[in-house]
Amino acid sequence: MEWAATLPYSNGKVGMFGGSYVGATQFLAALAKPPHLAGICPTVTASNYHDGWTYQGGAFEQWFNESWSTGLAENTMRRRLEKNADALGGTKVLPLISYPVLEPPSGDGIAPYFKDWLAHPNFDEYWKQWSIEDHYAQIEVPVLNIAAWYDIFLGGSLKNYVRLKTDGGTEAARKGQRLVVTVGGHAGQSSTGKVGGVEFGSKLQLGHG
Repeated sequence: MEWAATLPYSNGKVGMFGGSYVGATQFLAALAKPPHLAGICPTVTASNYHDGWTYQGGAFEQWFNESWSTGLAENTMRRRLEKNADALGGTKVLPLISYPVLEPPSGDGIAPYFKDWLAHPNFDEYWKQWSIEDHYAQIEVPVLNIAAWYDIFLGGSLKNYVRLKTDGGTEAARKGQRLVVTVGGHAGQSSTGKVGGVEFGSKLQLGHG
């Protein structure tokens, strides 16, 4: 954040935008209160990474959690493989069957966070440290919240908007809250306003607050 503010073409005001996990990173950055952060635009993101993210009503969100962890694990495993991708170094290894690339990378520690999620089914100190809704007073910048009907994080997106209007850390933050509600989000979108098998029509593509 501070690096971006010092770039020669920067006016010193840095904004952030993006959806889902990237929306989460914006809120966490805002909690840190970097001096040059001017505003954020989180899209379809949550207010609490326990209930409404990893768990829903006390139930472990298995598909969501495993699909997310799988994507991260694939990236981690690929980077481990790339460390051994040294063809020139392989010329010094005999027998040829011992070429390091043929050795599978270790799966140890591939997704330790998944085990953490399972080990903390309740909203304890592990989750509180990242809970946005427990730290709204630390957010001091305006927020353009973009939510979506039928999105997995709709409840959290709406809560962020409503609570920051009253609990934001500065007058600028409280008065600077804006909300746009689209249709779909993680549930899917189209230019016609169709989500799944439902056609919402042009009048329901956007809702403003």
